[in-house]
Amino acid sequence: MSARRLAGITDVYNLDKVDFYYTVSAPLTEQVWGKEDTLARLVRVVRQTRPEVIVTMDPAPSPGNHGNHQYAQGRMVWEAAAAAADPTMYPEQLSGPGAVDPWQVKKILLSDWWGT
Repeated sequence: MSARRLAGITDVYNLDKVDFYYTVSAPLTEQVWGKEDTLARLVRVVRQTRPEVIVTMDPAPSPGNHGNHQYAQGRMVWEAAAAAADPTMYPEQLSGPGAVDPWQVKKILLSDWWGT
C-alpha cells in the first residue's frame, strides 16, 4: 500500500476472488474463480475507470509467475478490454443503479519479466 501511494495510485480495485495456495496453473485459477464472474467483474472495472491504456503482464507460466496473476492479469485483462467495448456483453451493467457505459481501451501494453 505504501508503494502504490508513492507511485501516486489513489484507487485500487479488487476482484474479491480467493488468493488460494501457490500454483503456477492459470487453468486451476479459472476453475476455482469461475470465468464468467471474473470476466464480468473485470469488465465493470474497465467500464468504470475508462482507461486509455492498460499495462499487464506476460501470462506465461514461467517460474515465479503465480497462477492467479497469470489468469487475472495475463489472460482475463485481454478479454475484459474487448468485452468492455461490446454493449452486448454484460448488458445488465449498462442500466439501472450503478450503470456504466461501454468503453474501448486504446492500448494494452505487455510488460516483460523486468517490468519494461
